[in-house]
Amino acid sequence: MKRLARLPRLRNAYLRRGIGVWLLCRFVLAAQPGGGLALDLRTTVALLAVVVVVVLMYARRRWENVLLGNLGIPMAQAAAWAAAVPAVAELLMPGPSPEQGTPGNPGSVPPHDPARRAAASSRKIIPLLAVGAAGTSPLAPGRPDAGAFVLHADGLGKSFGRKSVLKSASFRAVSGQVTALMGRNGSGKTTMLRISAGALGAGWGSVFWRGEYRERPRLHRLAREGLFFSAQESALTSHFTVREHLEMVVRTFGGRERMDDVVHRMRLEAFLDRRPHRISGGERQRASLAMALLRDPVCLLMDEPFAGIAPADRPLIAAGLGVLRDGGCAIVVSGHDVEDLFQVSDQVIWVVAGTTHWLGGPSEAALHPQFRREYLGPRGQI
Repeated sequence: MKRLARLPRLRNAYLRRGIGVWLLCRFVLAAQPGGGLALDLRTTVALLAVVVVVVLMYARRRWENVLLGNLGIPMAQAAAWAAAVPAVAELLMPGPSPEQGTPGNPGSVPPHDPARRAAASSRKIIPLLAVGAAGTSPLAPGRPDAGAFVLHADGLGKSFGRKSVLKSASFRAVSGQVTALMGRNGSGKTTMLRISAGALGAGWGSVFWRGEYRERPRLHRLAREGLFFSAQESALTSHFTVREHLEMVVRTFGGRERMDDVVHRMRLEAFLDRRPHRISGGERQRASLAMALLRDPVCLLMDEPFAGIAPADRPLIAAGLGVLRDGGCAIVVSGHDVEDLFQVSDQVIWVVAGTTHWLGGPSEAALHPQFRREYLGPRGQI
């Protein structure tokens, strides 16, 4: 309920910022010699374009973390195109859904034809995909050997105002293994993953991707090289159906021949044509994992995949993670769902007091006296 109550405040914040930019532009123009508040049509359109770009840039965390970044598209480029190209603006701020059509439009897609509806929506995605993939290869240069370090975050620190969240936190994503970041709410697990994925800047510390130091990691660049990041809310956005999300992945990275198998494996058939706000949290996580299975990444960062989901969803998510691990993917998951995380993980890292402690495998972590006393508690018998 708190998250739902927060949405109108976020929307109003973006609106207030947009209005503020508009008023600032009007004030600057009025301050020019001979200036006034009366604007001609050309200037008004230009200012509106600036407002659209600024508002989208304020919303960049939601987009770059989730969809555009995972497709290898920089948010700044997409925002600039949104102000200039109607097809991209329609993608970012869509109007009526394709199945509704428009009055008098003979090309409208009937609602009972999911295949034609997916094809119609994918056509308006093509211009945006061309923005991110032009001149670059979205495929990773090759899968590393088993046991190799794919992603290494070393000594990360981050403060938000006067609140210090991370002081010196580290972890390694190892090919063919699942590493679990465990800790209380607010301990910094999400911040660690977002910094490592390039969705948030670090206060200090280093991020190494496949042995190469990245001074300023960016999600869209890492995604082109094999990273997939699923935020706590999932890797989906409210603008598209589950089918359309999958379609974007296969159009960018390939894997269409595996799409039916992935849909069946994650049990997505019943809600393929629904948008994320119309499905449960567990179904959103299953759809996000389906996107990762289609992408077949070198490294997967998944924030709290087992949080607040139904018991029926848990084995499906665990099985999906197992498929990626067996394929050599380096996986890092976070959360505090002890039983589920211990079941799927090979290594456990305890995040506490802004630092990290490597505890070994799940059986070793369960026997660690301080971890049991301060985190697992009296019911921590795994």
